[in-house]
Amino acid sequence: MRPRTLRSPPLSTPIFAQFIPIRRVLASLFSLPRLMEEMDAYLANMADNESLRHFVHSPTWLHTLAGRPDDGSKWYPIHIFFDDFQPGNPLGGHAGSNKLGAVYTSLPSLPPRLYSKVKFIFLVMLFKSQERKIFGNSLFKKVIEELNFLSEVGIEVPASPTQTVRVKFALGCLLGDNLGLNQICGFVESFSAKHCCRICSCNYQEAPHREEPATLRDSSNYLVAVAQNDVQATGVKEKAVWLGVRGFDLFINTSPDHMHDFLEGVCPYLMALVLNGLETHLHRFTVSLLNARMRSFDFGPESNIPPALTLSRDKISKMSASEMRVLVLYFGLLIGDMVIPFTDEQLLTFKKGEYRWKVPLVKGRRYEAHAYYRLYLWLRQLHDMLLCDAIDEAFAASLSTHIEALLKCYLELSAPFNRTHLPPKLHFLTHYPTAMLRNGPILSLSSMRFESKHRALKKSLNSVATTVNIPLSASKKIQLQLNSMLLSSKLPSSSFIPGYLRPVDRESLEGIINKFQLDRMVVVKSTKTLTSPLSVEYKIGQILAPEIVDHMPLFFQIQRILYSPILDRAFAEGPLMVSVKFNEHYHAVEVRRTAVFRAYDLNSLLFPLPNTLTAARDETIPEALKTECAKCSDKQKAGVEKVLRHLIREKPDDYKVLEDQFDPEGVYRKKYEDLKKKVEEGKPIEY
Repeated sequence: MRPRTLRSPPLSTPIFAQFIPIRRVLASLFSLPRLMEEMDAYLANMADNESLRHFVHSPTWLHTLAGRPDDGSKWYPIHIFFDDFQPGNPLGGHAGSNKLGAVYTSLPSLPPRLYSKVKFIFLVMLFKSQERKIFGNSLFKKVIEELNFLSEVGIEVPASPTQTVRVKFALGCLLGDNLGLNQICGFVESFSAKHCCRICSCNYQEAPHREEPATLRDSSNYLVAVAQNDVQATGVKEKAVWLGVRGFDLFINTSPDHMHDFLEGVCPYLMALVLNGLETHLHRFTVSLLNARMRSFDFGPESNIPPALTLSRDKISKMSASEMRVLVLYFGLLIGDMVIPFTDEQLLTFKKGEYRWKVPLVKGRRYEAHAYYRLYLWLRQLHDMLLCDAIDEAFAASLSTHIEALLKCYLELSAPFNRTHLPPKLHFLTHYPTAMLRNGPILSLSSMRFESKHRALKKSLNSVATTVNIPLSASKKIQLQLNSMLLSSKLPSSSFIPGYLRPVDRESLEGIINKFQLDRMVVVKSTKTLTSPLSVEYKIGQILAPEIVDHMPLFFQIQRILYSPILDRAFAEGPLMVSVKFNEHYHAVEVRRTAVFRAYDLNSLLFPLPNTLTAARDETIPEALKTECAKCSDKQKAGVEKVLRHLIREKPDDYKVLEDQFDPEGVYRKKYEDLKKKVEEGKPIEY
């Protein structure tokens, strides 16, 4: 498909923007066989009367379709994404002048195996970013006209050799990072401004810890702010051009961005605070120690391993969103053994709407260290909650409560570091419960896959020697790649992709054949690696969680992978691992190996992603401390003496907590009391 060139009025230097008609891209896409059938089957499978699982069943989409004529057309939502990116060398002499603005579109109704692929994110418009400053947001006029055409006229799609069906599309959500959306929607572009939030009009320096309905922007008070024409008082620079899209509401058809808000915003702020607090209050913990542990840690299937960390007062070393996600996921396993768990009476809790410390036994170094570690655990829990794929009123209320407690805890613990108000990124977090209740799971609206499309554009420009009309060069290359897929007249394969296949002894397949009722004549072979239609790679030794038993996941370790090319079915078998309990301190499941072998169909796993198995570190306090003296060996006794003296010397604030670790009748308790008494009296202790 040849992109159109939009010429500017006569100037000293010609200015070009590349526009690709969406109608032609969608017409070619929907001509692919079985595409609509797959989409409709996927949407029917996502329907749920009890919870919201997909955007097409959301209040936002129902609001968008309200008032549309019922002419028998099929309706699908399309998302529009905008962002700037820098091709070539970002530190070169032409870095700023060659910066590009890109508009993409995607179809959220596509099944995950297609929606997750970059090739199904389509380029709509490409221009130099500095030219938007010349023409303003009227540059998007062609995109708006195209969206109105798709919602009013639509496209004709062949439903059979003799019949066609009309398909119409409406703008579902306008996506992008906060800066990009503020730019194209006419809001203030500086996040040091008092009213920088496009969702509410509150002053973020005085912002509450939860969303205030009275401050939310809507169409009526927005038009009043536009007429007021006072940027400092309202945060509104100009009327948004996107209001020209029929049926579009600026404050309903937009969504916060999980990648930029949480992974690149909230997580760096909170992890920097946690690391600073642990370095100050946790004995022996340093960032260098954390880096050393990361170098030797087995991250399992994760490929985006965080780089070595550096720390300042309120910042952590810059890393990608995927690397930050891995750091947040595994931080508890990396250093959790250095923080001794407290009892429930000593944990940070949230009760009756009031945040408070609950029954602190000793306000010493270890207690303060645990407060910072508990903040991390709340962040870890929030990470999982934001990835929830079924939203209802109860979940939204729980998420709002959790966010409020987290933000209050952040402000209290950051007070020693002179933090008096929430940064904008943390304020945006208060709008997530409402956004998820309105739009469905937030992960499907993330910028992460769109950012990957930037990489495809950058790669296409690596072989272009000239910088003259870069948008045209990039647009042509991207469209040629799209045409290659469309001309093949088939969707990407939904089959497994095995590694090298090896023959298998038929006797060892009896269990597989009987369990899954396979024909004995079907050829089944083994392989060491296998890639699923969702691009998940399975290998020997990985840990999978195929089902839930008694409200806990059941795990098994892959010992053999079997694949039938004729049936396109894959199986994995291996020993089971039974869940013992969920360890809140590490935010991980404790498992126990068994000798029971079981096989599973890889097409029907409840959780298709592999997990990481980590061996637990030794307990901080040896078991000998909890044992009667008569039951201890000489070696244990010597070890206990050494540990006791170390605790008295290094952790003098832990008297009460450590006393609970001893048998009240044991000899070591008396020794501990004697050592503690000497310290209190100021007498020297021999080490």
